[in-house]
Amino acid sequence: MKRIPLRWFLIAGVTYLALMVSLFMVLIFPQNRKIKELKVKLNSDTLKSSVTQQEEEIAASRNSLKETGAILKNRLFIPEKSILTRLLGLAKKASVRVSSVAPTPRTDIAKTTGEISFKIVFTGNYRQIVNFIHLLESDQALFRIDRLTLENTENLHRGEIEVVTYTK
Repeated sequence: MKRIPLRWFLIAGVTYLALMVSLFMVLIFPQNRKIKELKVKLNSDTLKSSVTQQEEEIAASRNSLKETGAILKNRLFIPEKSILTRLLGLAKKASVRVSSVAPTPRTDIAKTTGEISFKIVFTGNYRQIVNFIHLLESDQALFRIDRLTLENTENLHRGEIEVVTYTK
């Protein structure tokens, strides 16, 4: 019987090992490739839905801004010296009796935005007060009501209102 040299065993072993590694690669890597493809597909679907959702939110914001712009377009930013006259005219139109009007101190932000606020003390019945508030809200000048307090007296209500408006 002939002896088989050691190098033949080494060559056979290395060949067997290479064959096993190749077989392992063929069996395992296609599954890994499929898993990677699925992950990429899931990520792209998630990104697409996220982008779609953000686009919808942007469209809703644009519509809201358009509506706000349309409302503000119809409003007037009135000169500072005619604000008081306008407020008193609205109170007179609503038959509300104004006992005092005082400007509130302006902050630095209010100075840069052109914001002016007034504290108005008035008396009137319920219908007159509701009419006054409605006139403030629907006037061409932009009035924002920050605070409203009412007290009951005998026939009339006494109230304080803080109104903010914007100047040119």
